[in-house]
Amino acid sequence: TAAAMQRVITLSDGSILELGTDSEVAVGYTASSRELTLLRGQAVFTVSKNPNRPFVVKAGQGSVTAIGTVFNVRKSGAGVEVRVLEGTVAVRPILEQEAVASSVALVTAGLQTHYSDEGILEPVEAADVRKGLEWRTGVLTMVNRQLGDVIQELNRFVENEITIGDEAVGRFNFTGTVYPDQIDDWLAGLQQGYPLKVMRVGSSTVLMLDEKDSAGSSPS
Repeated sequence: TAAAMQRVITLSDGSILELGTDSEVAVGYTASSRELTLLRGQAVFTVSKNPNRPFVVKAGQGSVTAIGTVFNVRKSGAGVEVRVLEGTVAVRPILEQEAVASSVALVTAGLQTHYSDEGILEPVEAADVRKGLEWRTGVLTMVNRQLGDVIQELNRFVENEITIGDEAVGRFNFTGTVYPDQIDDWLAGLQQGYPLKVMRVGSSTVLMLDEKDSAGSSPS
């Protein structure tokens, strides 16, 4: 998928692949196995049950195996995050320096884990496993997030990237709902609530600190 695009794909076995923005998955099915590789980005997998054909998603230095479940895998520069919405998965990171399988984490619904690019597995912990999946319905809901983080997430959904020109703007706290298909209205609202100005140069959008407004206000 491209930067402002999502896709829902029904695979040949009936499993459903929901591909997030700027994401890529390679599918390799055989008569005895179902193997996919998340090359970049994020995807949600709803797996059709078939104990005789393991469903395995490889990402970074590890893999996630499921029989029948719904889980989210997100690959980033910090490694791979696995969150389980329904059922159970087995997460197996690979220790790159040894090229052998390391410990296995069983992750059930409502839990998450993460492994690094070096194949180091973090403890399983409870999480809001649906947080960050607002893209499945085209809505982003942010609670007490720095504006820089909001813009970084939003850029996954828009064709023309938004940049922050002043570090102070990126540190503003933001709580609200963002509709990726209504960016212009959202940017106009930001100028009303924060001491910033939206500058457009061609197809580029830059958020700059509005010095005259910032002197007497400090959004949080």
